[in-house]
Amino acid sequence: MGVRAGEGNFVIGCADFHGNGGIFRWAVRAGNGYNPPLKRVIVMQDPLLLLLTLLRALVEVAGLSLLGQGIVGLLAGRRREENFVYRIFQVITRPAIRIVRTLLPAAVIDRHVPYVTFFVLLWLWLALAYLKRLFAT
Repeated sequence: MGVRAGEGNFVIGCADFHGNGGIFRWAVRAGNGYNPPLKRVIVMQDPLLLLLTLLRALVEVAGLSLLGQGIVGLLAGRRREENFVYRIFQVITRPAIRIVRTLLPAAVIDRHVPYVTFFVLLWLWLALAYLKRLFAT
């Protein structure tokens, strides 16, 4: 950070706060009469913590999409396959359902696989939250 050519903005103050496994950097920029509010930039120090955060976010998106697909399926009834939103949720959740289908025995009915997938994602999300908390301290 510093003076950039042609911009006229420069940093007049910067403070670092350590916590939650990362650095929070606060900076105030000034120049040309423009003084925007404080900006917060998060810098991850631990690559394992970053990986856990990304995995947890992916699991969260898949789980919430599966939940949304179930709610839209209940509201749409038998015509759910024609519903545009339901089909978008199907595209998002298809990889997770396929992975769980390959792990399950053949005795499990295909109709039950999305339910099992939701609970697998729920427990995986909780486990990743625990691991993230464990590595953040």
